[in-house]
Amino acid sequence: MGVETAKGQKFEWMSFDNVKKAYLYPKFIKENIDNLPKTLEIINEFK
Repeated sequence: MGVETAKGQKFEWMSFDNVKKAYLYPKFIKENIDNLPKTLEIINEFK
């Protein structure tokens, strides 16, 4: 997860449980973190 600070950006590893609780977009990352595809998957989402 990246966080912007006065000196730039800071990146940290997160557990899967914390990813589900984090302010994170796109939403499909949070929704599908327990069921990641074995092959490349292209997702088109239009709103």
